[in-house]
Amino acid sequence: MTSKLAQEFLEEHRHLTRGLYQIREALEGGDLEAASDQAEQLDRLVGAHMEFEEQVFYPELVDRLGGTFVSRLYEEHEEGQTAVKTLLTDPTVALDPTAKKQLLGQVQTALDHAISCGTLLSHIGDLDPVDEERVMQRWQEIHRRSPRWTELPARSEDA
Repeated sequence: MTSKLAQEFLEEHRHLTRGLYQIREALEGGDLEAASDQAEQLDRLVGAHMEFEEQVFYPELVDRLGGTFVSRLYEEHEEGQTAVKTLLTDPTVALDPTAKKQLLGQVQTALDHAISCGTLLSHIGDLDPVDEERVMQRWQEIHRRSPRWTELPARSEDA
């Protein structure tokens, strides 16, 4: 994978990690407005990254890491996506202690995923030049469209 793509991929992971951390902190502090605002930013900023992972990156990992492992990656995305959707549609749900605990669990799962998933990049770092070019073209195409995270379909059942 090109160093430019790797750098951009890792930079987006830093944004995702930082945003999820800020959501968690805001929820723990009872600041639902800040949590919702951060969810809005993530929804806009990381949708293309998530789509790239789900449509291009994760399928490349199945042969190397196994379908069960990759299925879990999709599930972790879905948990984060669900938390973002909740915060965008009705952040006051977090006023209920049980719902808040569930929401924090979803955010923590997504945060743990973001922290560890960036290291998976090395698994497709040895693509031949033709595959590397194909991956880069898909990256660019998805980023041009710039989808929102909440617009992506749930994909856990596809893995």
